[in-house]
Amino acid sequence: MQNSCLDIKQIIDEKWIRTVYQPIIQLSDAVIIGYEALSRGPEGTPYESPLALIELAEGCEMTWDLDWAFRSLAIERVAELEQDQLLFINVDPKIIYDKAHSVGMTREVLDEMELSADNIIFEITERSAIDDYEGFNRILKNYIEQGFKIAIDDAGAGFSGMNRIIETRPQFIKLDMVMVRGVDKDSFKQAIVKSFVQLSQNTNIKLVAEGIETKEELKMLIRLGVYAGQGYYLQKPSPKLLTLPHDKKSEIIKFNQLLAGSSDYSSHYLYVGAVAEPVRSVHVNMKCKEVERFFKEQLTEAVCVLDKHFVQGLVTRNAFNQALSGPNGHAVYSNREIALIMDACPLTVDYYTPVHMVAEMAINRGQDQVYDPIVVKKGSYYYGLVSVKNLLQSSIAYERDYARELNPLTKLPGNMIINRVLNDVLVYEGSYAVLYFDLDNFKAYNDVYGFDNGDKIIKMTSKLILEHIKGKDALNSFVGHIGGDDFVAVMEIKSQEQLQEVVQEILEVFDREIVDYYNERDQKLGHIQTEDRRGNNAQFPLMSLSVAGLVGALRQLGSTDKLGKMMADIKKSAKRRQGSYFEMVDIAGVQSSYKVS
Repeated sequence: MQNSCLDIKQIIDEKWIRTVYQPIIQLSDAVIIGYEALSRGPEGTPYESPLALIELAEGCEMTWDLDWAFRSLAIERVAELEQDQLLFINVDPKIIYDKAHSVGMTREVLDEMELSADNIIFEITERSAIDDYEGFNRILKNYIEQGFKIAIDDAGAGFSGMNRIIETRPQFIKLDMVMVRGVDKDSFKQAIVKSFVQLSQNTNIKLVAEGIETKEELKMLIRLGVYAGQGYYLQKPSPKLLTLPHDKKSEIIKFNQLLAGSSDYSSHYLYVGAVAEPVRSVHVNMKCKEVERFFKEQLTEAVCVLDKHFVQGLVTRNAFNQALSGPNGHAVYSNREIALIMDACPLTVDYYTPVHMVAEMAINRGQDQVYDPIVVKKGSYYYGLVSVKNLLQSSIAYERDYARELNPLTKLPGNMIINRVLNDVLVYEGSYAVLYFDLDNFKAYNDVYGFDNGDKIIKMTSKLILEHIKGKDALNSFVGHIGGDDFVAVMEIKSQEQLQEVVQEILEVFDREIVDYYNERDQKLGHIQTEDRRGNNAQFPLMSLSVAGLVGALRQLGSTDKLGKMMADIKKSAKRRQGSYFEMVDIAGVQSSYKVS
């Protein structure tokens, strides 16, 4: 052990630690928000792995020395970090308790490198348990008061991660790669990630996904609304601050455009940034008497407080006047900095956050903040403010316009939304299925049993399709109501067998349930008797469900006209069959038929 301790001491003293940096990408616009610093031991030695190095340091009681070497070298070696970019540095929780710890040491290194505490995110790792959260949070407060921010690492990897989030209230959550791996194929993981996204949006915490290794994982994380991501698929760690490859940047931007393009709503109803007003800001060091002059000259009810491009807080006119209105208010505050009065934790959202989500966050704030404006950032930069009035007006308009496009009977998306979804399918990569559902003999049933009973069957059918399609894959599927007894569904599929299984279940359940909508006599006869379209008396079998399906890489079709023609031909073929039937054609023209047994 003695020789080993000499080894670790020499590694630290001689700075044989290697530092690499992995970019962290904002998933809404492919902007690099910062880099994570990763430390490695001497290459080609038993201590090349950082874990081996950490274990050795723990055995030699040199954990603090190694952690400080990791941290200081990460800062010293970072080159060309932009003013608005962040540097994520891993910190073992128990290091903060070390007697050698000094809250000013990191600041000294930053000053030498002409960096700000605003650039640094301390990433609290899972290496050590935290037993005393009260003491731990007191120390963290010292860092936060200096301008540093906190990230919780490995969220989703264990129960302790949630405890750390609750107790420390971080500015960032790093989603563990175990949740990211294969998230595109696992609906359970998708649901968990979505819950983290909702948590991050409601608490103004930024969610970062680690370990992205495939295009499919990246696309799913974008679709789920994750704020940022990192991983080998985007860019590998490097001693230099690498940029995002052009093809990856284009991929992120293109997929975001596809998601945004899936709606014809005005962008004013989609993104909060579109209703934000570019209100002038003040500097965090500005004196209160200067801010008072600002409020007298400007009509705005609030002003954002910045340091460089970073949002530091918000000051409302009411809060400012209240602070200065006391008997000694002017004397106490006039020549002091606005940071003493500002709200250091205003609701801050990204430009591309949907307005209805922001509205929900806004009304869930405390009573004393519920009417405060919302700060909007575009990337890492301050963009503007949104008043609660404008936010609610936009949210109401969004909901009103969306409601107009829903079928009034089933509340499923109607033709305008269906057309947008079908247009999207023609540009997406991957294998998709477009399904057309049509009730057989529905008109005859309506004539005999009446429209009220017909509406009940429409509702039953819509619920059945929705449960089986969305139930299999809620995030990668769509169900719409064309009108009358016609429905359409879109699914991203992994195999035709998977699709066949889903449709077969729908047809079997439909055939079981439809019988209950007929009286006992018609059930026994297996048909109803009424006039056909020519006025002749005729027998009509009990209702069945015909399904036409087109599957494959549908982007090859190029236009919705071609898609519509192919679907019409498949539907005709399916309708000629007796009973509930599924007619499927793949994009290459291979036809398959499946009848309920």
